[in-house]
Amino acid sequence: MEVRDTCHQDSKCKGDTNLIATIIDVETTGLNHPREDMITIDKNLDSYDNIIEVGAMRVDTVTKKILRADNFYFYRQGWNINSASHIHGITEDFLINHYNEKESTLPGLDLFQENLNKLFTYMVSAPVIGKNSNAFDIPFIKYFIYKNIGIDIDDFPATPGIDVQKTYSPIWQKKTGETRKKGTLTQYIESIPNGKSIAQQVYKSLGKVEGSRGTEMHTALYDAVCTYVVYCYTEKPW
Repeated sequence: MEVRDTCHQDSKCKGDTNLIATIIDVETTGLNHPREDMITIDKNLDSYDNIIEVGAMRVDTVTKKILRADNFYFYRQGWNINSASHIHGITEDFLINHYNEKESTLPGLDLFQENLNKLFTYMVSAPVIGKNSNAFDIPFIKYFIYKNIGIDIDDFPATPGIDVQKTYSPIWQKKTGETRKKGTLTQYIESIPNGKSIAQQVYKSLGKVEGSRGTEMHTALYDAVCTYVVYCYTEKPW
């Protein structure tokens, strides 16, 4: 499949590339994905779970300015969509209706392929920040891109940046006295003064992002916004 850069052509993405990062969150049909070192040699990639929702933002990490925000979906008939619906609220009927109502804006590509282009561009053109990115989001995205496009994104210069859970959990543990758990994104937000209010204000400031599902946890764009708030509004140990 042809891969087109759908972000660099957008004037909203311009900025000092040394300051720009991708903040991303995914919702999936389950937790099962191949080990990163097995992605390119595993012969059974169709046996793993799939990404069904992506929330992504391009952010200037110094000014905190959000340059671009997207929320998009993936769906193929036969995927076991409803197995994790109790977590993220996405059902097969929701995805079918979304794909029936929306058409691709890129000539020659269907909506699934257009969204793969978006995901690929976000991943390879800036360092990545995520709530649990190094353990979940990034390995899942690497596998999903390789399965559907045949490209190993490790071949590109942009590399994973910050895993917020790994770096923020010691701060949260010190604040709360909790030493046995790493904490959740909800707990991180609640530990920041006015954190939830800031996250909701940031989400509202994005305007109407097509496909976004509101300010509930496990909706991909809002989780990305919460990750942005944790990263940008706390004193960093990194």
